[in-house]
Amino acid sequence: MTAPEVTQIKIGKHLFGIIGLADAIADVAAEHADKPEDELARLLVDRLGHRNYIPANVKQAYGQAFVREYKKAQGQAVDEADEGLVIKVLGAGCNVCDSLENTIMETLADL
Repeated sequence: MTAPEVTQIKIGKHLFGIIGLADAIADVAAEHADKPEDELARLLVDRLGHRNYIPANVKQAYGQAFVREYKKAQGQAVDEADEGLVIKVLGAGCNVCDSLENTIMETLADL
């Protein structure tokens, strides 16, 4: 048995793992490419809701994120929301790297 394909997507300020996103996008693109965005969002939420927990109060946000990923997969222009500051500590994961990461987090918290 193979592990399910999990894709991380950003919803709001958080990353969530979604099982089967690429397959759902391919299916919807093949069957419903001419649908408006709100209909695509509903279709994707319905399909992905069977294998992923999607809270009822945030289905609209998930739908928007799914449509954004759908557009990316179709090569369409996507208006990326401000993702904020991304800081990556590149290193071997040693004590110096960990210390640097902690210093950065403390400094950001102070700001």
